[in-house]
Amino acid sequence: MRYALKSLMRLQFKKLNYVNLTHTFPLSGKAMMLYQNDVKYLKNVCAETVSFKGTHIVSISAMKSSIFMNCIKQIDLSYNTLRNSPLVFAILEAPQIKLINLSHQSYCGSDSFPSTNRKLMSQQLSFNLTFSPSLEILDLSNTYVNPLSSMPLIHLYGANLQRLNLRYTSFSLCTKKNIKLFLPRLWFMDLSGVKCKDLYVAFLKDLHSLSELYISDVNLKLGLTKDVKGEFLNGLTKLRVVDFSENALKDLHPNLFKSQSFSLKTLSLNDNLLTTVPNALRDVALLRILEMRSNKISSFSIDAIITLNHLKSVQIDVRGNPFDCFCNALDSLHWMSDHRELFLHLNETYCIEEPTKTILSVINDTRSLELRSISRLWVQISTSALSVTFLFLVTFTILYRYRILLRYGRLRIRLFWRKRLSAITTCDIPVYDAYISYSSSDFVWVRSKLYPALNGENLRIALQDKDFDPGSSYAEEIVRFINMSKYVIFVITRHFIKSEWGSYEIQVAKIHAIHTKAKLVLIIRDGIQIEDLPKDILFIWWKIKPLVFNENETEGKQAKFFKRLMTTIKD
Repeated sequence: MRYALKSLMRLQFKKLNYVNLTHTFPLSGKAMMLYQNDVKYLKNVCAETVSFKGTHIVSISAMKSSIFMNCIKQIDLSYNTLRNSPLVFAILEAPQIKLINLSHQSYCGSDSFPSTNRKLMSQQLSFNLTFSPSLEILDLSNTYVNPLSSMPLIHLYGANLQRLNLRYTSFSLCTKKNIKLFLPRLWFMDLSGVKCKDLYVAFLKDLHSLSELYISDVNLKLGLTKDVKGEFLNGLTKLRVVDFSENALKDLHPNLFKSQSFSLKTLSLNDNLLTTVPNALRDVALLRILEMRSNKISSFSIDAIITLNHLKSVQIDVRGNPFDCFCNALDSLHWMSDHRELFLHLNETYCIEEPTKTILSVINDTRSLELRSISRLWVQISTSALSVTFLFLVTFTILYRYRILLRYGRLRIRLFWRKRLSAITTCDIPVYDAYISYSSSDFVWVRSKLYPALNGENLRIALQDKDFDPGSSYAEEIVRFINMSKYVIFVITRHFIKSEWGSYEIQVAKIHAIHTKAKLVLIIRDGIQIEDLPKDILFIWWKIKPLVFNENETEGKQAKFFKRLMTTIKD
């Protein structure tokens, strides 16, 4: 580098269009510091454009009040490690400077400002940084500067600055309330990657000439949903291009573009989490380009279609979205087919179900889609009908199979609420010693033989024809008397087995016996065998005391039968 600068000795006081010192760094790659003696020839050269790109320079003398500083119009200091370089601050005030490129500073050290001013700045209430009136372009992209521990109020003045590139820098400009921008002619600003988690609502309010704003990958997901809401772009009536890509946005505030109703031409919302077209776009009737690549849009809802219908001449790019190409999105696909002139690159926009099929091929053959949708609809209807039928059959089978159990439970609940079971629920002593269940065909035998034999022993015996309340539900009375009896005596005859109510009483008694200490006695007549008995009786055979009564036996043997029955009930 020093040899290169010495070669300018013969060009002193000459006027040059371009001086290129790019990559003139030592082989060792060590950082370079250029002092006054190193630039003594350069400062006397009148060069309009100078490049120090990629020279590993850490610091360069300021060369104030020199021919170089008075002539320089463009300077490239990118890809260096400039730290506390006097030249950087001097060049900002050069009288003819138009373009300064300070991008890609890989290391800017622990001090962002000259050490002589750092302590003073942190103590001052405000700090004014004024650019040269001729400066039009300032590029600070991809530059890291360690923030001050105590940030003063900074006023940034640039009367003619038109382009400011802060892309992927560490300057937290959009979140600092103590930074004021006075850039009346600024029309281009790139804040992408600056990480504006908490936007300062008035950050852009004085940039009335702003025409292009790039603010991607800055975490607007949080920034635009807090206090800022719809006021962030308020007053920027000349804004033509806005880039909000890569911000994890799920929606935009409805009033966000109120001030850009007649100015906004291009809006980029790529790589967000939008599932539809934001309603905020209804205010920008003159929008020409809408980029919504790689979002979460599967179809266009009615609200989205209404919004897009407001945009008369827009061109939409929706590549990379998971579009649904089946029945659910049929209306959306029909609308896209009728308005295909609005969409860019439909031949590169694919269906989520079939990644090789494009939206263009689908909307070109909507008739096939309709037929497939109808077929799919009938399949869904058939499947639903079959499922409902199957569910109905299963439910019906279960209810029929356990109908007695359900009815028994319902009757028990009813009796409980009517306090008809108070004798059972309040004490452990049954009201009756036995309840006799019999077929109406066997009533004569029960009345003439069985009931007198038991009643003569002072046993409390309940009979249907004697004790049931007239007008009450027969099924309810059965449950009530079975519950109030110590024993349930079934007179099993062929008439009883065939009787519907006999079967019901057996099932009720079975349920009751399983869940309580109730006891069952069978009086088997008519020569009925065990295999002829109902399955519900066999199911609880272990809780039953079976007795066989033979009509053909002598009276003595029949008397012994009744004696065994009474002994069983009294135990």
